[in-house]
Amino acid sequence: MLQRAFQKTVFVWFLLLALAGCAGNSAVGGRLVTPETLPLPPEGMARIYFYRTDSPFLIAKEPEVVVNGAAVGRIIFGEAFFRDARPGRYEAFIASDPENVLRFNVNPGDVVFIKAETIFSLGDSRLTGTTIPPEEGRQEVLTRQLRVY
Repeated sequence: MLQRAFQKTVFVWFLLLALAGCAGNSAVGGRLVTPETLPLPPEGMARIYFYRTDSPFLIAKEPEVVVNGAAVGRIIFGEAFFRDARPGRYEAFIASDPENVLRFNVNPGDVVFIKAETIFSLGDSRLTGTTIPPEEGRQEVLTRQLRVY
């Protein structure tokens, strides 16, 4: 009897957390599509995809992604988004971990994948960015909703 009450309590908390995670999405903008393929970047441009792990930890956190000093979008559970970029040098980080700056160059036609992964440490949990190999990133982004701005 006590175990059943505990299971119900856990279920209710999980449901509330899931709903709280959905509540923040309305202010993000753009529209969601389910991609079958990932289109190439426009002529002369590169494309940078941003997405997060499937881990449900920190599901309600939606930190901004900062590229070359400007916020370009939010990392939302179950979603991915992209930005087209001119060839050149870029610095990107997830706002929840500004010390972990990813530095990379892009050329026309390049596609870069940046994945936000959950990091746990004593007294602190956050999302941090990692550059992912293109084939792995492509497969992972295809399993998410794609936010198109």
